[in-house]
Amino acid sequence: MFRHDKVVAEQKIRDLQKSVDHVQAKEKDALEIKAAADARVAELEGRVADLETRLTSTIEENKKVLVDALECGCADGFLAGRLVGKTEGLNEGCQAYLQSEEYQKSISETQLQGARDFLK
Repeated sequence: MFRHDKVVAEQKIRDLQKSVDHVQAKEKDALEIKAAADARVAELEGRVADLETRLTSTIEENKKVLVDALECGCADGFLAGRLVGKTEGLNEGCQAYLQSEEYQKSISETQLQGARDFLK
């Protein structure tokens, strides 16, 4: 009977060791997945920060260009330039707007000359 109990106990020990090994393998897999996820989160956070910086820079640049356009009386031209995809649309948009019949009718010659001078 003692021999049989010893064999059963040894089998239980082997079974428990297999269970421990299985749990340790799963734990290792989980840690690797977590590390990969953490790395991806850090990468995405970096990209978000970069996009925020670029967006802020673009907003500030556009504010400056719009202020310049407003100062020369060509805000509509600026916006027109942006709408047709001119990333540096102030001069192109203003030139097009300054040459438009609508603008010619709506502005005095003094204002028109000031806007032309600004664009030079």
